[in-house]
Amino acid sequence: MDNLKSGASPAILVVDFFCSVTVDVATELGIPAYCFFICCAETLAIFLYLPVLHAQSTASFRDMGAEIVRVPGIPSFPAMHCFKPLMDRHDVAYRAFLRVSPYLCRSQGIIVNPSRSLEPRPADAISVGLCTPPGLPTPPVYCIGPLIKAEEVGVKRSRECLAWLDTHPKASVVFLCFGSRSLFSANQTRELAIGLEASGKRFLWVVRSPRRDINDPVKKLDKLPEPDLDALLPEGFLERTKGTGLVVKSWAPQRDVLAQDAVGAFVTHCGWNSVLETCTSTFLHQQFIRNTCEASVGAEILLVQKSC
Repeated sequence: MDNLKSGASPAILVVDFFCSVTVDVATELGIPAYCFFICCAETLAIFLYLPVLHAQSTASFRDMGAEIVRVPGIPSFPAMHCFKPLMDRHDVAYRAFLRVSPYLCRSQGIIVNPSRSLEPRPADAISVGLCTPPGLPTPPVYCIGPLIKAEEVGVKRSRECLAWLDTHPKASVVFLCFGSRSLFSANQTRELAIGLEASGKRFLWVVRSPRRDINDPVKKLDKLPEPDLDALLPEGFLERTKGTGLVVKSWAPQRDVLAQDAVGAFVTHCGWNSVLETCTSTFLHQQFIRNTCEASVGAEILLVQKSC
């Protein structure tokens, strides 16, 4: 701070959502501060409104079960579908997120990744102050997305899947990819393989190594080894499906795959980058993002854990 005061002052300060505490520092220095939020506007609405939800109940979301949570501008959702870091109101992560909203509101504006036409309801609700906790100012919202990487920086991997897609008819291939953080167990991977084979459809499937039961949050971020497909998939699966399917280990150029004419369906974890790449492939973080497009009929799937 002393160095900034004595030297040339920046014109503005743009900080990440997780660095929003620096808004007060910028104010002290007389520098306009803006917060950059990389996820969808629906998620931003929840984080802004969290102090209001906190004051409405003394229970943690994890203890509220199917009780409906209402946030202005987004579809209502069961408390059990809330973000994992917010499930326990006594957890340090929850407390950290609870403190973010006032900083966001005191900033000169919030820059978000989506376009307003993609998420008009939450963007409008935030803009008119419906998600602003009492006593705080409503910041302007600047929708500058969708922001999509022009190319995979520093990634040198096989792109054989693109050549494979070129050999198939238009809109005939189901593309399955679940992001860099969404991991299945070995049993879930096997069940998915059984379903794919039974469908008889052409498919391109990105398979990653199963998730590991590690309590250390730092080690959970360690790079996973390449998956052992012979051990993960049903016996003979690769041989039986070699005429209709292609299994790729760990990674595929998702943006380029989605832009291929052969891809007719995309099975995704609904991470925000995947949503944007899906929307933009032709012309350019999950429970909440799936509600961006509302279905006339919806059915919840009960997760049952079975030991094999």
